[in-house]
Amino acid sequence: MSKEKISLTDRVALSALKIAAKRPWSAVKLEEIAKATKTPLPELKKSFPGKSAVLSAIVSFIDKKSFQTVHMPGDGKSGVHDRLFEILMARFDVMQKYRASIASVAKASFHDPATASALLQAQFASMLAIMKLAGIESGGIKGVIKQAGLLLIYQTTLHRWISDDSRDMTPTMAVLGRGLGTAGKIMKILENCPVADV
Repeated sequence: MSKEKISLTDRVALSALKIAAKRPWSAVKLEEIAKATKTPLPELKKSFPGKSAVLSAIVSFIDKKSFQTVHMPGDGKSGVHDRLFEILMARFDVMQKYRASIASVAKASFHDPATASALLQAQFASMLAIMKLAGIESGGIKGVIKQAGLLLIYQTTLHRWISDDSRDMTPTMAVLGRGLGTAGKIMKILENCPVADV
């Protein structure tokens, strides 16, 4: 039985994560990723001209892996809080395997504005995908506000997760739960706010 072919994007993400687990993200080079994926550097650069594109591939890879493990109930009884909690915790479950790599990227973003900007852009897009999976209205100005708020919750939880050495991620879940609880109250106010959805 033949193995499923892995896309170049996923191979780049996996190779970058493997390399970043061994040394700081700032020291990771495109040349190494090209070699690891057995792709000529000029060809790789057509799709990944810089490490910002690699970061986007990593975020997309984590999205795909985590979304595959999430099964939203079709009865419509679960609330937004529960759906977001399940999706985001599924994401952290997937990330556990790549903890050292993701911590390396996060640390680099604290000191390098270019890395921080690229990472936030990729994560912002990821939050939109998460909202859609959770069945949250994402259109107009209100949608952008929700997306930005979810990114803030994710970032806060991510920082806790990086230092969370518990087996069951209880501290991470606690931070996420509090963040989503506060967001739920804000969303109720936002829904009644006369902001034009343009």
